[in-house]
Amino acid sequence: MMTLSQLEALLKLKPDLKDQQNFVHTWLRKLHPGADDDWKRDAAKTEAFLERLLAYVRTLEPVHNSLKANVLYHKLAFDRSKGNYNKDLFLEYLKLPRRRITGPRPRPRATLPAASPST
Repeated sequence: MMTLSQLEALLKLKPDLKDQQNFVHTWLRKLHPGADDDWKRDAAKTEAFLERLLAYVRTLEPVHNSLKANVLYHKLAFDRSKGNYNKDLFLEYLKLPRRRITGPRPRPRATLPAASPST
């Protein structure tokens, strides 16, 4: 596997790699804490990991908005667990476009004719 510095050099030679899902996932794996780091139980290491992820995904094109939303969500949830509420981060999360669900539209419900008054 390539090192992060090798990935950076490759990206300079071929900038369109940033739009490729496999390249992005390879980069994300390089940002992950080491096997000896207990980042899930160590709040400082968790925060550092989330900050690295956030810094990277902010550089990505809109094709990766779902990844950006995922990272922002986890960063917001982590911050909230510590009692921190970052308004700017929350607004950044809300500004991301959401995917539309495509497919057949639900059929409208049949309406019953109005009952005529009985005399």
